[in-house]
Amino acid sequence: MAAEFFLTFAIQETLTRVSSIAAEGIRLAWGLKGELRKLDESLTMIQAVLQEAARRPVTDKPVNLLLEKLQDVAYNAEDTESSSEVVVGRDGDVFKILNLLTGSIDQQVLSVVPIVGMAGLGKTTIAKKICELVTKKKHFDATLWVCASNHFNKGRILGEMLQKIDKYTGGLSNLDAILEKLQQELKKQNISSCS
Repeated sequence: MAAEFFLTFAIQETLTRVSSIAAEGIRLAWGLKGELRKLDESLTMIQAVLQEAARRPVTDKPVNLLLEKLQDVAYNAEDTESSSEVVVGRDGDVFKILNLLTGSIDQQVLSVVPIVGMAGLGKTTIAKKICELVTKKKHFDATLWVCASNHFNKGRILGEMLQKIDKYTGGLSNLDAILEKLQQELKKQNISSCS
């Protein structure tokens, strides 16, 4: 069950990363929106097929090896920074938000700071920069990065958060069960959730 959950997670992370890199390359090189749409449709179809495959029990050794390799790929894709994600002229915004998030740590107050704006303004880049700084300065025991994307799904987001806190937890599909387990894990740690 954990392998099935992880396979879905790894596939989503990898395909999201590949789609993003491919989209940027296509836009920069040719500006072909039609090609980008076709690529996106193909990746969506591949993702659907792989998710269906992930629902089946995994008992075959080669498949388990593939899952381990996918796990490595997902973690590497998550840790890799894109060279195009440079914060230019937004350091003031980054540090204002960082101060809002970390200023109330001693008071045990949960701070939520929304970053809103039109597409392409650098909201995700700012949020990633803040997560990097929070992690580097060790303000919290753990820092979580979960992409909400345009297809907002509470169960998926909370499941990914739980998976990042406890790598051995997986296979929970009931939202209440995910929330209960996530609360148990969060009580154990001083966590910054950058999702």
